[in-house]
Amino acid sequence: MMREAVSLMGGYVSLRTVPDFLGHKWMDTQLEATYEGPEAVQRRQLSLTMTNDLFLAQFDQWVAEMREIAARKPGTGACTLASAMQLWLWTLNYLQHSPTPTAPNSTRARARA
Repeated sequence: MMREAVSLMGGYVSLRTVPDFLGHKWMDTQLEATYEGPEAVQRRQLSLTMTNDLFLAQFDQWVAEMREIAARKPGTGACTLASAMQLWLWTLNYLQHSPTPTAPNSTRARARA
């Protein structure tokens, strides 16, 4: 159970600093698994991982590797895949940093006014 608790924190945890938090987090994941199904838990874990800086650095490296493969072996689809991966990164960055529609500085909010 302790291994599960540490994995919930992404492997970075000092157990003495947050003992109550880990218990609540573990219970929340158990409730999600019971009532929402394992797919919901997997989607949540995947969405948290996709925005992790370490994953994004690895993703950038994969894009560069796809570009290298495309240069060596044209016609393999590696260039198309690298372009799609870059589009996904751009979209993620846009969604993370664009103002929400209800934010005062939002272009969409000003258009409605």
